[in-house]
Amino acid sequence: AGGGGAMGGAPRAAEISRSFGPNKAVGTPENREEMAVAHLTNGAQYEAALCREPLQCLYFTASWCGPCQRVAPGIAALAAQHHPLIAFSKIDVDTAELAAAIDSEGVESVPMFVFKKGGQTVHTVTGANLAQITSFCTTAAAAAAQAAAIGSAYRGGPDAGAW
Repeated sequence: AGGGGAMGGAPRAAEISRSFGPNKAVGTPENREEMAVAHLTNGAQYEAALCREPLQCLYFTASWCGPCQRVAPGIAALAAQHHPLIAFSKIDVDTAELAAAIDSEGVESVPMFVFKKGGQTVHTVTGANLAQITSFCTTAAAAAAQAAAIGSAYRGGPDAGAW
């Protein structure tokens, strides 16, 4: 996501302009989908993404990659649909600051999707196979929702009487 402040980078207004473009209104369904995918630009952001609680989808892409561009709207829709159970992070393989992360994930072609839980790889999809990515996300999100419901009941949440 980046922005101004402690992380440096472009001022927030410029970041919003780049993210949404001049003809897009903030808050439209199209933009909510775009906002659901974090754009990682440095190693610190990559390391922070690995430490987050939900399942992480590291989406390795490139601006020059035709299949990456074709699958991007579908990935944005999946990210919006499965937030907050799955967190999507986009990594441009041409970002020099992320070379170590790209190497550590074994990225040899794009697009590539690496799903991680607790820093460990649980699933990988190479190529623009949106059906395979959708299938995994649907299954993983359902399992995460079920686990959250069980945890809520166990902690005395709204479903606690079912136990």
